[in-house]
Amino acid sequence: MSTPQLRSLASRVVKQYSGSRFQGRVKNSQYNIPVPLKNGSVLLFNSHTRALIKLEQDEYAHLTSLDGHHLDSTTKQGDFQSLFANRFLVPLDTEELALIEQAFNSARQSDGDLGLTIAPTMGCNLACGYCFQGQNKPKAQFDTQVIPAIVEHVQHQADRLNTLTITWYGGEPLMAKPALLSLSDKLITLCQAHNIAYSASIVTNGYLLDPQTATALYDRGCTSSQITIDGLQTTHDKMRPKLNGHGSFEKTIKNIKSVLEHTQMQINVRVNVGRDNVHECGQLLDFMQAQNFTQSGRFSLYFAPIDASTPESGSAFNTSISKQEFNREVLKYTLLGQQKGLINGTAAPSFFLGMCVAAKNNGLVIAPNGDLHKCWETLHDVDKRIGTIHDLVAAERSRNNKLWQHWSPFDNPTCRSCKVLPLCGGMCGHRFIYFGAGNEESTPCPDWKWNTAENIFSRALQAGVVKEDEWLDNQATVDTMISGERHNTTSLALSQKSLHQKLIALGIKDNSVILLQQIN
Repeated sequence: MSTPQLRSLASRVVKQYSGSRFQGRVKNSQYNIPVPLKNGSVLLFNSHTRALIKLEQDEYAHLTSLDGHHLDSTTKQGDFQSLFANRFLVPLDTEELALIEQAFNSARQSDGDLGLTIAPTMGCNLACGYCFQGQNKPKAQFDTQVIPAIVEHVQHQADRLNTLTITWYGGEPLMAKPALLSLSDKLITLCQAHNIAYSASIVTNGYLLDPQTATALYDRGCTSSQITIDGLQTTHDKMRPKLNGHGSFEKTIKNIKSVLEHTQMQINVRVNVGRDNVHECGQLLDFMQAQNFTQSGRFSLYFAPIDASTPESGSAFNTSISKQEFNREVLKYTLLGQQKGLINGTAAPSFFLGMCVAAKNNGLVIAPNGDLHKCWETLHDVDKRIGTIHDLVAAERSRNNKLWQHWSPFDNPTCRSCKVLPLCGGMCGHRFIYFGAGNEESTPCPDWKWNTAENIFSRALQAGVVKEDEWLDNQATVDTMISGERHNTTSLALSQKSLHQKLIALGIKDNSVILLQQIN
């Protein structure tokens, strides 16, 4: 039987195998994910290399039969080049999980890239009922000593830094616009002096983001903003009212339109979906399309679940829907949004989704008073801070920091056996470390875990390699779980218990005995 002719749609070539002559036994990659089609052919995706191919039924059968097959000097190596280049086939002794873990740890420990999430104020002009920070937000802005301390922290690392990435956060960060712009200027000047690449983005409710403000931000390297719109006007104003009870929808939409028309800023709209607005997603897409937002080429939209991830999450405990229901409903709206040009086409993430500021050792979240955190979802909770910007040595040594440093998705069996682990990387360490604060709906598995087959098919559809009528309804990922078991409250509790035991073994005890009793 001849080697299958592989039609490559997309790949990230792994250099050590590309074009090499290999002699020895081979196996199929553990990160190969097949999606059967109606005509008997198969889409095959490798989550490690992000490569995607389409095979006829007999070609796929031949590929799977190569497990344990011995390649020798008589084998036509060219026939196997694309298989090796895209890691559908690997040498039999390849420890793929170890390679993924090595890449994860390397990214986590890199000190050449500094990521800072900075909240110049925790105050907010809206009163969103589901906010994980709760309703009683302090209104104070930057302490006078915090800005110079942040600059000093960057200065201390300047000689080894390649990049500095800032995310402006809050509360509503634009309620402290003068301090935000002042700190931006200082950091940019420092980066220019040391040849450090500087970039920034902002998470804002959009109510204060007029064109003048957007231009001031853009001129200071803040080129994109995330703004939340949770439905049509009546629904949005109910879910995201101003502090005085009045609506925020009309002005926010006006600002988005003006910013897209008069500035170069990228606008990314997030739609938080729960029981109160899931039925309205299609109408919202129609509304967005009618605003002609896509004409700028700088607008995109995505749906996210409302999660009760902290005790302060308020109405999220009542309005959140199950991950299964969310993914069933939102999938069709995502495809509709892609057709309308509002939602970007399905693409595999280029690196670990979970490699955020919290996961990286050289990443910090900074509160207005100088408190340091690893994750913005703990920013409102002083008990979860790792320390203060004024004593970074103590922060590094703190037990809360050690929780983040020693948490790893590779320590629990659900992640270790997952076929999308190379894409995910655990997705959200907060869900593992502080899961006791959430509910069943706030488990960490990402869209690629819930819609694996659908996302693979969508990529092939965009490439013109399959047609819509080739999809098999019985391949829906929420039912087949083709990428493996998903996390639940039990698996997260076990993972959390393992983490605390790990710290105890390292002599980092503190209140871990109490926590273990709570977990048990």
